[in-house]
Amino acid sequence: MSTVRAPVGIVEEAVERLKERILRTDSKERSLPSQAILARDLGISRTAVREAMTTLQAQGLIEIQQGKLPQILPVSNSLLSEQLKLFMARQGATFHELMEVRLPLETEVARIAAQRASSDQIDRLASSIERLKTSKKLSDQVDADREFHVGLARATHNPLFISILESFHLGLQSSMKATLGNVGIQHAVRGHRSILDAVRNHQPDLAADRMQRHLKQAIRDFQAHARGTRK
Repeated sequence: MSTVRAPVGIVEEAVERLKERILRTDSKERSLPSQAILARDLGISRTAVREAMTTLQAQGLIEIQQGKLPQILPVSNSLLSEQLKLFMARQGATFHELMEVRLPLETEVARIAAQRASSDQIDRLASSIERLKTSKKLSDQVDADREFHVGLARATHNPLFISILESFHLGLQSSMKATLGNVGIQHAVRGHRSILDAVRNHQPDLAADRMQRHLKQAIRDFQAHARGTRK
């Protein structure tokens, strides 16, 4: 017995209209109406609503549990991270292409962080440097490195910087492991400390300059590693 499916165009339109409804929903209201009510409101079949709901769940916007109303999920960076990683993998993005994006983006992040960072955020940045310095496992070093850069994004108090940097750095794990694993942590620790000093002293231009120097050093370190593996 074949399953009856709604026309694709109707389902796609339902997905977009339900997205609009989710965006209009008050943040305190965490559930959508039942499928029967949504079908009535949208003027489409319950089959089309059900298929649209399945799409929205796959996109990480809602959660569907039998016997309960569809729940609107809080905003999460995990889906963006996975999509970005998938995009970079399928596109075959090179290390140098990734660094072309990092240089202007993280330079500006450092500049803004130096203007807005709170004392607590500065303390957390310092803690990430200490963790990088004392960690013995490569995976912990990579986490600490990422923690510093994402911590700077948080210090900008701009949610877009935070989302982009969290997602972007998850996609950089393999290159970070290669660099830290073969070149060591010395350059990273020194670069992070110099950036933090500028942020702590609220010197935006100096923080930006030091971030740019730090990332260019990371490029040289990766290139040195790449040359070594080709010998």
